[in-house]
Order: sequence, then structure tokens, then C-alpha cells
Amino acid sequence: MKSEMLKYNTAWRRLGDAIIKPGGEYGHSTIMNPNVIKLDNDIYLFYAGNNQHGRITIRLIIFKDGDFSKPEYKGIVVNNGEWGSFDGNWCVLPIVIKVKDKWHMYYSGHNGIGKGLAAFPGLGLATSDDLIHWEKYPDNPVLAPSGVPGAPDELGIAGGGIVTLPDGTLRWYYGGCPTVGSEHFLDQQKRMCIAASKDGIHWEKRGAILLRDPEKDYKDVGVTCGPCVYEDGVYKIWYPCIGTRWGFYSICYGESDDGLDWSVGECYADELAFGPRTRHLDMTEPYYTWDNQMAEYPCVFNKDGKRYMFYCGNGYGQGGLGVAVACNCRVYARGTKLFATFNGEKYDLEITAKVNGVELPKTKWSKPDSDCNVWRETETDGVTVRLIVVHTVEGIKVFCTNIASAADSKVELEVKFGNLARGKAFVYAAKGQSKSETIDIKL
Repeated sequence: MKSEMLKYNTAWRRLGDAIIKPGGEYGHSTIMNPNVIKLDNDIYLFYAGNNQHGRITIRLIIFKDGDFSKPEYKGIVVNNGEWGSFDGNWCVLPIVIKVKDKWHMYYSGHNGIGKGLAAFPGLGLATSDDLIHWEKYPDNPVLAPSGVPGAPDELGIAGGGIVTLPDGTLRWYYGGCPTVGSEHFLDQQKRMCIAASKDGIHWEKRGAILLRDPEKDYKDVGVTCGPCVYEDGVYKIWYPCIGTRWGFYSICYGESDDGLDWSVGECYADELAFGPRTRHLDMTEPYYTWDNQMAEYPCVFNKDGKRYMFYCGNGYGQGGLGVAVACNCRVYARGTKLFATFNGEKYDLEITAKVNGVELPKTKWSKPDSDCNVWRETETDGVTVRLIVVHTVEGIKVFCTNIASAADSKVELEVKFGNLARGKAFVYAAKGQSKSETIDIKL
């Protein structure tokens, strides 16, 4: 694990409420583990949903022409095995890829025995010619826990993402359970592991590659795994983490030259994609509660020139499944300074405020909120100015508020995004009044 600057991390904008909610035909009380295949303009959404008895199966929704408002439910595509088998209770965490001329779906089985990830005794395979009709591989599971004391996947195995290497080798990033216990740190201490295969059936384990980090409170309990892509000459992965900051899942991001040694940024929260929804700093956005406890199980895909993410909310899918769209940049705080990355390049982000012609002293920026936005306050001569930097899909917005000043005042705000964009705003406030203005920087 390397401490290097992340070139391609972005912030994300959530697109409102959950678009697929439990209840009715989609799933009784849980909808989770999205995985997407795009075929022409159609989006095939595979996910896990439960029935009224708590058994979970893998199901399919098709969004024709990529229209999220018109889901076509196709029903259960992979059902449970016999009770007592590795997938007798749940079939979850689908991963669908093309292997030669066949569609392969890898999924995690749950037998209903044990606690947490220790109840996941294997990863199964089903195949299809048309993405709708699936047949289970007869010798499932294709990957099982090691059972070796001290191994990163000793007790349980689940989930992840699969990437195809240039030589055709498949690399599977999956979650391993090394131990269990009553403590939260033991019960949820997951690790990201890898396995490799030439044919998609026989897999060789290669050990753990990413662990929890006691120094970062959003991932100090456990790290699991998620989708991985290779683009821009680097491997990119989005993975759920568990930490004491929110108590549940958030979503992080990493980059790697080889897919083995991962960079997770230089400083605290550099790798954060987003966490549970809070009443975030951009109060112009509506507030929803379906994902205010946790955000997890990401699935990323491209549509209409933008990157989207399906993800799950509260209660491991009891809040439903929603969509976020990637912003085109990511802002990072370094004490009193800011910089941002855009298209793989680093740019200084300079924000200067003057009160009645006198420049305000620069104070330390906050740590990122759950949407990766930052803020700071500065006071001089009886005038307090609050600056908030939030991400938009096309750039950033800077909110400037002149907080109840002791005298009439004029705040002059200037924002420079490297040599790419700049903006100015003026905030006039009479004595005892608060006023705000916004600068919208589009890249």
C-alpha cells in the first residue's frame, strides 16, 4: 500500500432518493449488491433481493435505453440451492463478465450457518448465453475459504470485482474473513484478497492486498472489495470500508500500476469517495434519509459520456438502491491550502477573500464531509467570513457568507482553479446582517 497522490479520484453527486426500493416484486425488504452490464444502449442491473422468508436470490432489472425511470423487472435469474448447501440461504454479490463466448456470473453463497462473513462458505459460478437464462456450474463453489488458521480468508469469503488482464488472466478481488468475535473490530474485520484464473473456473489465491487502517477512522474496522477497471494506464477500484467515524460502511477508492500494490492517497480521507449521507455542506440540495446510515456495494459504469455508480443504502440494502454520478474533479485540503485533480492533473485551487479591501488571514480547512466537501471560517475586524467548497458534476461551487458583521462591510471573493477557470463575487452586508454569494466554476 503506497501513500501517493491519487490522480483520478473524483467526488460524486447523489441523484436524490433510492430508485429501486424494497417492497413488491423487486425484493421483500432488502435490495443490494448491484452489478451492471451494458448491452447496446440497455443497462442490465443484476442485484440481490429477498423474499418474505429472508432467503435472498439474484434478480435482474433492465433499463431500456438506459432510462432509470423505466425499470423492467425480469425476475429471479439465480435461485438458492438446497437448504444446507453453500448457497442454500442466500445468493448475493453478483459479478457478471464475458469469458470467451459465455457470460459468467460469479456470486457469493450463504448457508445460514455462522456469523457475519463466516456464514459465506464459497463463491459460485453460473453461465448464460443471453444474460437472462442462467445455469449453475455443477461443481460449485469455485472458490472457498482457506480454513487455514491465520489466513486472510480463513473463515469466510465473499464478493468483489473481476478485471481481465492484458494476457487474458482473470483477477478476482474478493473479501476475506480472518476471524470473528463479539467486538466490532473482530466481527467486521474484513480484508481485500485476490485470486487469479486462466479459464474462469479454476482459481489460485494470491493473498491479502489491502487491510484496515487504524489511522483512518472511516476504514479502521474493515476493508472489503468492489469493482475494478483498467483505464488511463492505471487500475482503479472502488471498495466499501467500515470505520468508527460513521460506524458503518462508506466507499473508498484506490489506484495501482499493477493492480497489486495500491495507492490510497497521501493524507486523511484522500481516498474517500463518499460516506453515509449527512446534512451536507451544500444545503441547496434536497436531503434524503435512505442512505444516511451507510453507503456500500458500489458498481460503476459509463453512460452518455459520464460515470455512474449504483450503490446501496441503510441496513445492507433495506434502504434500497440509488445512483450517483461522478464529478469531473476532486478537491483536497492541505492545512490552509487546497488543490484539485482534474483529468489526471493537479491544479492549485486558490480562494482569496478580502473584507473592505483587506485580505483575510488563511485558516485551516476542515476535513472532508461525507461528500468530500470542505469549509473554513475566518474573522477579522469584527467580520466573520465562511467559505464552503462543494463539488458539482462540472466543477465546483464556492459559497461565501458574510456572517453578522459589526459594521457595514464588503467581502470580495476570488477563486482560481489553476489556469483553467476563475471567478469573482462581492458580498455586501449592512451592520448586523448576514449575506451570501456563490461562485460556480465549470471546467
